[in-house]
Amino acid sequence: SYWISVTFFEGSIFFTISSFLWCYGESFGYLKETVTIYGYIAGKVNFLICTYMMCLETINLSNADEMEGPKEKKNNSAERTPKRGTPNSSERPFGSDHSPIKSKGAGRFASARLPDLEDATASSSDESTGSSEDGTTEETWLWWPFHIRTAIRKLDRLGAGPWPYYASAIYLLGVLTF
Repeated sequence: SYWISVTFFEGSIFFTISSFLWCYGESFGYLKETVTIYGYIAGKVNFLICTYMMCLETINLSNADEMEGPKEKKNNSAERTPKRGTPNSSERPFGSDHSPIKSKGAGRFASARLPDLEDATASSSDESTGSSEDGTTEETWLWWPFHIRTAIRKLDRLGAGPWPYYASAIYLLGVLTF
């Protein structure tokens, strides 16, 4: 996120300075094209890089707790007895596995999910996913910005919905067409 904001800022600076210098182009003479058009090109390159990184970030977004693997449960008797004023298991907003109950339509993308090409290739390669000795799982970083199903599935699992990916992909397509 830091480098995305830095490249957005740099692109904005290039566009702002180039636009300001365009107003006084006659004072630059033969350098007018250099200080204006090339500044626009540099701004566009920065915006292209940052929107690409936005798509990659939303596609590869995951919960850090999922990556750590299963945690060991402690057999502590204090944890087994509920404290006064705490709701019992039937009143909790979470299921028995402590996963939030999905509201109506929250899992619509997960239920209509078709098999992904990257899922098939990820399961066939040795280096893409796997478990290390300490029980953590490793995921392959996806570099193609249009892994739509993977992005929607991960964002849906995190409870964010598909809109962060839609926004970043539309922004990338806008920068590519402008």
